[in-house]
Amino acid sequence: MKTLKKIFTVASAITLAAQPFVAYCGTFSEARSNLIAQKVSSGSAQSFTPVTSFQNISGSSALTTAPTFNTITRLAPALTATVLKHVSAATAIKIIGNQPAGNAAAVLNALATNPAGTKVAAAIMNGTETVAAAAILSNMETTPAQAIIASDAMPAANAAKIFSQMSLTSGGAAYTADILWSLHSDVTTSAKAAAVLNGLTGDGKELVEESLGEEKTTLIASSTQETTQPSDDTTAAGDVTTASTSQLFNGKTLAEWKELLQISSGTKCMASNETFPDGGITIFWTNEEAIPVQDLNLALPGWQLHMIITADFDNNGTAETQDWLMDASMVSRTGRSVDLDMPPELDGKNVTVSFYVTDANGNPLIKQTDEETNTTSWAIGSKANGNAYIFGGAEGSSAAVSFMVHRDPAAGEQAPKVTGYALTGRSLTINFATPLDPWYFTAAYIVVDGIYTQISDYRYMLSNDKKSLTVDLNAFGINIPTGAKVEFVVKEWAHGMTPKQTVIAGTTTPTTTPVSIAVGDSVTLGDKTFIAQTAFTYNADGTIPANIHLNDAQGRAFTTTAAGLDQNSFLAGDPIEISGVDYTVTTAFAFQAGGTIPQGTKFADAANHVYIADAAGALVLESAVTPVSIAVGDSVTLGDTTFIAQTAFTYNADGTIPANIHLNDAQGRLFTTTATGLDQNSFLAGDPIEISGVNYTVTTPFTFPARGKIPQGTKFADAANHVYIADAAGALVLESAVTPTTNQTVTLTDNTVLTAQTTFNYNADGSVPAGIRFTSANGKTYISSAGGQFEQVGFIAGEDIQLTGNVTLTVQTPFCRNTDGTYPTNVVLVDSDNNKWTITSDGSFRQTTTRTITLTDQTVLTTTTEFAFTDDGGVPAGIRFTSANGKTYVSATDGQFEQIGFIAGEIITLTGGATLTVQTPFCQNTDGTYPTNVVLLDAENNEWTITSDGRFRLL
Repeated sequence: MKTLKKIFTVASAITLAAQPFVAYCGTFSEARSNLIAQKVSSGSAQSFTPVTSFQNISGSSALTTAPTFNTITRLAPALTATVLKHVSAATAIKIIGNQPAGNAAAVLNALATNPAGTKVAAAIMNGTETVAAAAILSNMETTPAQAIIASDAMPAANAAKIFSQMSLTSGGAAYTADILWSLHSDVTTSAKAAAVLNGLTGDGKELVEESLGEEKTTLIASSTQETTQPSDDTTAAGDVTTASTSQLFNGKTLAEWKELLQISSGTKCMASNETFPDGGITIFWTNEEAIPVQDLNLALPGWQLHMIITADFDNNGTAETQDWLMDASMVSRTGRSVDLDMPPELDGKNVTVSFYVTDANGNPLIKQTDEETNTTSWAIGSKANGNAYIFGGAEGSSAAVSFMVHRDPAAGEQAPKVTGYALTGRSLTINFATPLDPWYFTAAYIVVDGIYTQISDYRYMLSNDKKSLTVDLNAFGINIPTGAKVEFVVKEWAHGMTPKQTVIAGTTTPTTTPVSIAVGDSVTLGDKTFIAQTAFTYNADGTIPANIHLNDAQGRAFTTTAAGLDQNSFLAGDPIEISGVDYTVTTAFAFQAGGTIPQGTKFADAANHVYIADAAGALVLESAVTPVSIAVGDSVTLGDTTFIAQTAFTYNADGTIPANIHLNDAQGRLFTTTATGLDQNSFLAGDPIEISGVNYTVTTPFTFPARGKIPQGTKFADAANHVYIADAAGALVLESAVTPTTNQTVTLTDNTVLTAQTTFNYNADGSVPAGIRFTSANGKTYISSAGGQFEQVGFIAGEDIQLTGNVTLTVQTPFCRNTDGTYPTNVVLVDSDNNKWTITSDGSFRQTTTRTITLTDQTVLTTTTEFAFTDDGGVPAGIRFTSANGKTYVSATDGQFEQIGFIAGEIITLTGGATLTVQTPFCQNTDGTYPTNVVLLDAENNEWTITSDGRFRLL
């Protein structure tokens, strides 16, 4: 093993928690949570050892194992297309083959947008099985499909096979005919069209010619046919050119990799210690993925943080990958998060990021394993081979985080209003009007005269009622001079920074020297804070000049006047006075250049009558406008609530809505209009409802059937939290009063019906007692818990169990947890490679057999017969393995692997530095001796042989 400079040691094994965890990464929660949930076992923990060098999201170690294909399937087509440009042809074909035809078609549509991408796409299609290729092609758009067929990387003979198959499907013959006629119409591809048409076979050929017609068929077929030999710049069928298959950080230097991806050089994104604009994003990940900041500061001064970022920078619909040099101070002190100040040109765009670390000379941070001690440590590799450890996801994931850049703080959760503060010694206590819930906000900042300081772990500084926050200023190196302006800012995980809230006002107007304000600076007028849209200098008396444009925190536009402010734009819900009448804005708007209200803007008066602005900007009662027709899906306002029409209708002459019109509110509840108002037809969980004069809270969502009776089984809770359930007649009965039966059932939220194995009585609150065992219709066993949850404890043959690291095990023998909480130890499960696993008595999963072993240098060794691991998880001594290139290894008692078989051309280095080249392959005999007819040559072409005891001798 090559000796590297060790920096510091990390744990040799990491154990993920058994329960699913949640990570907040930028603006995606559901998609990211789903991805993470698949990496965490819902049952027990699984231990594993970190990889020695993780090769990036499109490197071989990330994309050649089956579980990763699920991750690739979930990526956006444009991003998957980018990945396909940087993997081997075999891997690309495997990725496409593991996706539904529609998904694969979308990826190839995104890939075949330029000559290089088209060539990759054509090679993938050429290497895909004919039936699957036909299904994909039939789902593709015409232009990229035509480009793929025309490509040199798609031989005419194989294109003909694909078209012959596709033409047998509905519409396939007509689609084929269109593509062939388009190819024929271009002089550069007419010969290819002829070759494909003449290569069609069977019924597919007849259907295509019928669709073309006799005249077009003759014209295409008579064109000069292309040669069936690939051109000089075309690789063999199924392969992609070298420029397309080079894998990131795999056999290339960083410089070569950046040149391959056309990565811009220089600093593209730096954190500023002066301002932190709204729209900043914080990327979080798990403890296992923490960047070792403190150790890097001690052992590697001048270390650099790089971000690999993929986005549509040029607004051309194609994602581009760039390498940005970041300010290392953007990483939190714990190494678990990175603050990103994204540039405005990425607003509203999806981006994908991951990170790696280098020393001051550009050599990358990697992980290595010492073969003698089996300890894993951080080390600095060589930029010559380009391997780097990639941060950005859970351990072993594809190490990439995707999110959309937002810059509108008004769209997110708003922090509670600051009501006061106390500055005692070196402690600052801030008081809030309502609790500050740390669930919504990823980070908090104290801003002193524009300088941001992040308050890490601020949730532990909140009072019990979360209505005050006490910060030790010494701990964070914060100094608050006399007269300083102190602001409190939190970052909402989905929408960036919330509006700043002043804690200590300080000096807000100049006293002597005029203060210059730049665009984007904060400006305070009275008790409100604005953002300057025009640069200006305060007047000598400290007032703001007239005609200065300002925006408030929610984005409303204002213009200063000599007397104050004019409001130029209004949001829905804002009050406004027009011609002496008070209205509420229904449609957000900005005044036009002439000061008129845009046509179509809506307002509501105190009686909730709706008015609409006409072409001159005057308000007209909406119902007075020639009858307004509402289509299904249109927005309808009643009072202060907006609904979506489910029935098309025309307003009555008096502006009211006809009866029996179906409407949905924003949450999907169904309503029906009546002559006097609205009837609510459906209720969600948590909705209040009055039944027979008693107030309840809905527990089970329901919709009234045609006769208005509550569906049987619907549950409600009264003020005392007693649970009631509707019987067959729709009447409510206390759930605990229902007479127990021998076949009591419970229905889970996914509609799985469980049958109790023993009779039980409901608790007083209507819940199922803890410890009751249930069985599902397919034989799975569940047990109830005190929290009203149901845990699966019994599994059936053929059922899949998902472990951490995307490992899926299939149950071979049914098993169930014992009543004492232990598990049987004779359980057999298999993984996707048919390796056997078992479960320990404490519920942990352990692999018991395999046929393959991967060495620390990623060499894969295979044995002809399956073997069982030792009790400590090791490989038994004496097992013979073969590598892909034919070398033979044997396992030793110390867990190492010794090479005992050598191939022709292999070089053996002797003590003293002399080298011998193997001329005839040889391998150690089973009795430990070596064959005596081995021939090796030294550098001077002298012949050597090997003695039976393994020593080398010059002949």
